[in-house]
Amino acid sequence: MIRQFWDEKNGGFFFTGKENESLIARSKNPYDNAIPSANSIAVSNLVKLGYLTGEESLKQKAEQIVHLFYNLLEQHPSGFAQMLSSLSFLLGPQEIGIVGSRNNPKTRTMLKEIFRAYLPNKILSLRDPQESIEGGWFPFLREKGNQEVPTTFVCKGFTCLPPAKNEKELKKILE
Repeated sequence: MIRQFWDEKNGGFFFTGKENESLIARSKNPYDNAIPSANSIAVSNLVKLGYLTGEESLKQKAEQIVHLFYNLLEQHPSGFAQMLSSLSFLLGPQEIGIVGSRNNPKTRTMLKEIFRAYLPNKILSLRDPQESIEGGWFPFLREKGNQEVPTTFVCKGFTCLPPAKNEKELKKILE
């Protein structure tokens, strides 16, 4: 997506890729209609991928998109519902990491508790304790090592609350 559609000069994503036939102009539509704009969705996706992988350049691209369209957002917020939602996500994501097997009933109960709570800006990662700690796990939680399972970490801005070992502790944290 970045290689094909990213505007290296001004930031944001073009509607057409570099490999498409040449056009007089390559447009970037930032407005959210019945279908959200590609740039609005890209902000959310880049933020999630940035947190999950630890790749700061992805989060920086999300910020560039918001900066590029900031004046339009400020002047006409009703035309940017998804972009504003993505901006909210960019400003305050909540990282939730679970160490536990998918087949463990306690892990599934904790997952249900997370999905019951209204957490529109959550980024969730589940790691099976039998799998390698590398990849697919929040980089800032890798140092936590293997924990008693299942264990849930709820973090915001790379600051984590004490780990929850059961659904009651987790429910209390999420409230």
